[in-house]
Amino acid sequence: MITLHPDEKLILTTRKHWFILAVEIFPLVIIAFAPLFLLIWADITGYGALFVFSYSLWLLLLWIIAFVMWTNYYLDAILITDKRVIYIEQAGLFSRHLSEIAIRNIQDQRVEVFGILATMFNFGNLTIQSAGANRKFVMRHFPDPHRLRDIISQYHSIAIQHR
Repeated sequence: MITLHPDEKLILTTRKHWFILAVEIFPLVIIAFAPLFLLIWADITGYGALFVFSYSLWLLLLWIIAFVMWTNYYLDAILITDKRVIYIEQAGLFSRHLSEIAIRNIQDQRVEVFGILATMFNFGNLTIQSAGANRKFVMRHFPDPHRLRDIISQYHSIAIQHR
């Protein structure tokens, strides 16, 4: 996946908060049971086998969609090393964006926690501003963003002292 430099040590790997996946998957669970409610109002006498086949295809389609959602969730990650912050964002099954910033080049960090659910479940966005090219990294929906900021700040201070 990611190759670390020989003198680099991995400090932390974190993925998006589980609540984000739950919010994405929940509508699929509701939609999965929707055809069953048709049984209450529809008369499918003589079409039972067709209904079971159609419903099985429906569940297979939803299962594939859920798998793609889970894959996108699982492959989004932040890797913090003693030298770099690496952000991997899965954009689809076959598309991935990889951004990295040297810890010594970080100029500013900002944590944003929006809403009551994000506050209750302790997840939010971490924005890192780098020196130079006016680049900004926005890492969305990660757990405990304040702790991530503190870890990055700690290693940033160490990197600045050893310049």
